[in-house]
Amino acid sequence: MYFSGMIVPKAMSKVTYIAETYESVSLLFFLRLLLTYLGGKKETREKLTNTQVKLNSPPICCLTFLPKVTFSKHFLLVNEIFIAQLVVFQLVFGYIDLLIGLDESHSHPTDLIEHEYSQVYHILMIFSLLLAVYGLGGIYHTAEEHLKHYKIYRKFILYKAFVTVVKLEEFLLSYVITYLVKRYGINLTHGAFRPDLRVHMWCYFIIEVEAVITFPFLIRAYSTADYPGRG
Repeated sequence: MYFSGMIVPKAMSKVTYIAETYESVSLLFFLRLLLTYLGGKKETREKLTNTQVKLNSPPICCLTFLPKVTFSKHFLLVNEIFIAQLVVFQLVFGYIDLLIGLDESHSHPTDLIEHEYSQVYHILMIFSLLLAVYGLGGIYHTAEEHLKHYKIYRKFILYKAFVTVVKLEEFLLSYVITYLVKRYGINLTHGAFRPDLRVHMWCYFIIEVEAVITFPFLIRAYSTADYPGRG
């Protein structure tokens, strides 16, 4: 999706929405993967009931003062909600962001709305992502002893790190570059693309480079030999 945005910059708002929606849904698939390794949701509850759970799992691992709780059906449900809220948030507010980005009419204060809403949207998007990652981590770290022979640790770490870094840098780079362009009066109007599209295109290019670099590690982490029934 990001590569498509580089090739056709005017389609960036559309492909970004699709890419971010896919990222949010992929967390649900990862949850499904965890529950499959554990034998399903019912087996998961039976295996993990009464297990002591640390509440300071990443991304809030630095909060060591948080207490431990006992794993229960309610705990599992809360973590599932943490993950699912990202999908709902992305579909609803991402669609609004898409519509604002596509509205280039001069009859509305598009620039003001797009600037203010996009900044708030991306900050909330990062928070929503971290909350979903926290929910997924809560289930994973509780079941870590049952999952270690599947080598799922490196799958989880690589996936979580890549998705989180991409979301953070997309927001930060776009904000920083846009700020520098406005502050120093850098002219990006040459050529057929709008300045904001050029900024996003460079952000996507960096993401593409990172994807190429991490791809060999992802392939090694997701070896089919790690899956049930494979050897």
